[in-house]
Amino acid sequence: MAHERAGSNPKFPSFHRKAIDMALEELGYKRDEFSKAVLYNNEFPEKVWEKFEEQCSTEKDKERRKTKKKSTIKTNKKLTAGPVKGILELLRKEGEANIVMLLGRKKIRDARKLLKEQTKTRIRNGDEVCGGIGDKLSTFIMRDFHAFFGLWKGNLKENYHNYLYLQPVDRWVRKISEIIWDEELKNSHDRAAEEIVRRCKEEDINPVCYNQGAWFVGAKIWTFYGPPTTEKKYDKKETLEKILNIVTVERKMKEIKPLVDSICSYG
Repeated sequence: MAHERAGSNPKFPSFHRKAIDMALEELGYKRDEFSKAVLYNNEFPEKVWEKFEEQCSTEKDKERRKTKKKSTIKTNKKLTAGPVKGILELLRKEGEANIVMLLGRKKIRDARKLLKEQTKTRIRNGDEVCGGIGDKLSTFIMRDFHAFFGLWKGNLKENYHNYLYLQPVDRWVRKISEIIWDEELKNSHDRAAEEIVRRCKEEDINPVCYNQGAWFVGAKIWTFYGPPTTEKKYDKKETLEKILNIVTVERKMKEIKPLVDSICSYG
């Protein structure tokens, strides 16, 4: 999920997992010694980044030979180093190798700040500062951590406004929201998220369920069938109900299983 952004290569998650395994092996650790490597080996984050780049380079050469065209696989250090390397440095700094446990102990606002500010990293000899995890990706990660691990329930109960930290606004969520509420969301990511949360409160619907359903409608259904015609009028209540119900528990569990397996596979 750390690579869920526009333009990110779909092979990056696989490269990332393999890079961790390769780094563990090269540094003399077993797969179930991930925590030990994260907390006590200063070379581990850099080694994971090195192996990630190696895989991208290898795949790039394969694609070039196969298609005879310029490869589409490339790493953007400013966008990719934070999720790959920076987050490992953050875990070591905080003394907790499990990202779910680390964020879950924080208040929701502090968890968001930690993800955004502390995953910035420097490449190689300290020459280049790379961005960490941004507004959309941090809320995407936190949304699913809340949905599947039950984090920050107390913070949400205390203040409904905190749902904005669990409201990733990509092009699909933005477009669906604009259709439902007949209003353009031209603001920054967090301002748009805040407006969607406010609207959800007015409609008495769960902002997290709405976000997941809206994304599914746009990313999965529109991808195959195309967006609806602009002339068509929508019944707001009916549309919201469909969005909230469109992603069944069974389907969501199938989607989240690789994430859970990935988290549980490392010690």
